[in-house]
Amino acid sequence: MSCPLCKFGDDYILNIETISVSSLARVLKRQFGIVLQMLDIELIDLLECTECGLRFYNPVIAADEGYYNILQKHDWYYLADKAEYTVAIPFIPSGSRVLEIGAGKGEFARRIENCEYTGLEFSHKAIEMAHQHGTTLLPELVEDHARIHPQTYDVVCSFQVLEHVQNIRSFLDAAVACLKPGGLLVLSVPNDESFMGAGINNVLNLPPHHLSRWTGRSLENAGELLGLDIVALHREQLSDDHCRPYGQLVTAHAILRFMKKTPQSLMPAFESFLPRLAIKVFGRLIASGIGNQCMRPLGHSITAVFQKPAGDRGR
Repeated sequence: MSCPLCKFGDDYILNIETISVSSLARVLKRQFGIVLQMLDIELIDLLECTECGLRFYNPVIAADEGYYNILQKHDWYYLADKAEYTVAIPFIPSGSRVLEIGAGKGEFARRIENCEYTGLEFSHKAIEMAHQHGTTLLPELVEDHARIHPQTYDVVCSFQVLEHVQNIRSFLDAAVACLKPGGLLVLSVPNDESFMGAGINNVLNLPPHHLSRWTGRSLENAGELLGLDIVALHREQLSDDHCRPYGQLVTAHAILRFMKKTPQSLMPAFESFLPRLAIKVFGRLIASGIGNQCMRPLGHSITAVFQKPAGDRGR
């Protein structure tokens, strides 16, 4: 066992939580109608590397295209506007050569102007949706793309992708290899320091959807390991869309405190009618009380902007 980011071994790995795959399968099917195809595995561990701070799941089991095709039926899965786009755009001057890894249906390409854009994406359905809007995406791994296009791009972006990646270090090394010296790497991931890290039955933050969990510390350490300089680290504030899920989470944790139970990522009992009703009603009340932006906690995402040293011509 070793950390997929910094490669430190067993002595630096802590077991944070163990998840029942059969329970995960039941909750996933109830929420999204997805049948989990990994029932030969009974348990999945959430581990933390004490050296770099990355949290990751073991064994590593990634979702297939059929899984993502089901999620893509929901309008919220590929949002046209994301907070991290607003963070990234000021770092992309006109005339830049831009690579987006995991481009989805190409929404970001339509947000940047006067740039030479290349997008990588493996979902055939997402590629088709992008094509309908006039954006051509390449079905290539970033590792393969880097071998053909080394030191080519001024900016490499990846929004809400890194947490899905199995071979984290290989992915990041290839992203850096695509950058020109002095180029920028923009990474956006769910913020595990926010309500995302305290979720209960949030199956989209569990395998096979998410394979790792990130914080400001782990992102900064990733940049250091890659030989990059940190330019910006932006923690999103809770958005309007996430006020209700946040309120529901606060309610669920209050119920657990009253029952003197420890919160866990997966608690199937909370999927029954009465707990879901209570969480829904009181969550809505809490959400209505945090309309003021000043009262809101950290939101869904954290975005890091790194710069490749101008003298780095060897990578």
